Amino acid sequence: MARVTVQTIAREANVSVGTVDRALNNRGRINEETRRRILEIADQLGYHPNKIASALGRQRKLRIAAITPCNPYFFYRHIRDGMEDAVRETLDYGVTVDQIVCDSLYVDDQLKVLRTLDYSRYDGIVLNAGGDGLNECINEIVDSGVPVVTFNSDAKHSKRLFFVGENASQSGHMAGDMMGRLLGGHGRVAVMTSFFHPGAATERRDGFLDALSRYPGISVVGDYEYKDDEDKAYNVVRDVMTHFPGLDGVFSNSATGSAASGRYVAEMRPAKRPVLIGYDVTEPVEKYLKDGIFDMAIDQEPRRQSYNAIVLMYKHLTEHWVPEERELGVRVHMVMRYNAEEHSMAHVLKENIIV
Repeated sequence: MARVTVQTIAREANVSVGTVDRALNNRGRINEETRRRILEIADQLGYHPNKIASALGRQRKLRIAAITPCNPYFFYRHIRDGMEDAVRETLDYGVTVDQIVCDSLYVDDQLKVLRTLDYSRYDGIVLNAGGDGLNECINEIVDSGVPVVTFNSDAKHSKRLFFVGENASQSGHMAGDMMGRLLGGHGRVAVMTSFFHPGAATERRDGFLDALSRYPGISVVGDYEYKDDEDKAYNVVRDVMTHFPGLDGVFSNSATGSAASGRYVAEMRPAKRPVLIGYDVTEPVEKYLKDGIFDMAIDQEPRRQSYNAIVLMYKHLTEHWVPEERELGVRVHMVMRYNAEEHSMAHVLKENIIV
């Protein structure tokens, strides 16, 4: 028979490994009914703990740096929620997670933080990377012996261990095809891009444009960078819609651009409302979806991404685990008016994903 492990018990009890550990070792906070159920399952399966391995595991203290932007707050607070979930999940294993913020996904903002970070203090680093402009810095960290995992946005040509997040090109194709369908194959569209430097932002944009090219009756009036700044994005939408009256569609490739384009249309109420497609069901976009101002948002489960990045880094550090693929994709969803609340970041419940 196969050896019974804490992972076996976690699967049977439908709880996390951390919850099983707390029940078996009588430490940390745990619901008494859950503890009794786990102990019963462990007894039924004939679980025998490896006390030597357990003792060694408890002696090892790990420190992980988790680096992410702080702006826009209405998006990145959900990334930080996922980090807090992971902190609670790994706390009883002696893991310390230092949450470090930079201003934005702009590569220069991130380099300011990375270049001043004493990464020799850390066993691993998880990074919400701005793009391939970070490759050299990431490679330097990895070459020093500290593994790096990226999430939410990637630096795919670096030596990072793996990436947790959406397939940016594929989700861009989804958005482009939906724009073509909603416009009936005809019209003029403006493209809003957070950053022009190589990374998830341009992959989303390129995927969108590739899918839209299959609708020859649709023309793109321009591709506009807004540096992931909501006020700048708002002004870009205003200027584009003023210059192209009757514009048929606007695509935004980030939560910031989506919030800005929705806010402009909600405030100005143009005679002809353009089709609005973008990313992330933040609180403002959820409202615009429900009010019929925004047509479609792509949900990329940011809370799940940051949670997985930290917990899987812990798994790598303690078990030498590495995934078979260097890109660990999350499900993306097309969200419209009638399923907005189901995918709202404000209402999503925490799930223990790693068992």
